[in-house]
Amino acid sequence: MSARDLSHRSGDHAAAVVRCGDAERRGRDAGYPELLGWSALTRAVIAYYQGDPARSASIARRGQVVTPMGSAASVKLAAQEMRCLAMLGDFAGMTDARHRAAAALAAIRPDASAGGIYSIPADDDLPYTATSLVLASHYAQAAEITRRIIEGAHRPSARPSADRPTNYARTLLILALAVAGLGDADEAAAHGAAALDAARMVWPTMVLAGKLASALDREAPGSAHAAGFRDRYLDAHARLALPAPRTPRETM
Repeated sequence: MSARDLSHRSGDHAAAVVRCGDAERRGRDAGYPELLGWSALTRAVIAYYQGDPARSASIARRGQVVTPMGSAASVKLAAQEMRCLAMLGDFAGMTDARHRAAAALAAIRPDASAGGIYSIPADDDLPYTATSLVLASHYAQAAEITRRIIEGAHRPSARPSADRPTNYARTLLILALAVAGLGDADEAAAHGAAALDAARMVWPTMVLAGKLASALDREAPGSAHAAGFRDRYLDAHARLALPAPRTPRETM
């Protein structure tokens, strides 16, 4: 993982943005436009988790212009725009971005990585599809997709927790949010607790965990499930020494 991504995941956004600028200069100097796309994606994701999906969508859209079609970066940029527009309630725009992401995925080069952060997972769904479906209140579809990804891509029963990537916890949290939307606070809290027990917590994961805590408070106010998960979330947040939770906008 690059220093840029480590800075982003730890919540050190200023350092991440500086390193993005560095990567962009190197990408231009070396004639490697895909590097410009990855830097744009980092900037877009930071804006998204800071609660500014409109700015994130704009950055992702501009990134697609300079990123070669058939690269993993082109797929993820279009998918990032898709989930931003879903959060903004622009479902027509979300559908258009989803079509562009699907076209980029169909054009993916054979040499595109299938593992790691600079990759497209080997499954049938576009990145951020389940997130977008939760934002569009299509909870049953989102739950179905996340269950399939967890069993197919992450194989939790076959891998020790220390070997799981950080996006395993985020996938669990998306499943928890979908289940909470379906009205099952007990199962949602259980998936959320499992996510917090994953090997390593990073800033984007904690943003999602905060979203789940709010959803459980809303769906099951005063319940032991909601209170228990919120306590675990606040404890994990304090142990990571992250900035105080803030909710200027719903972020997922």
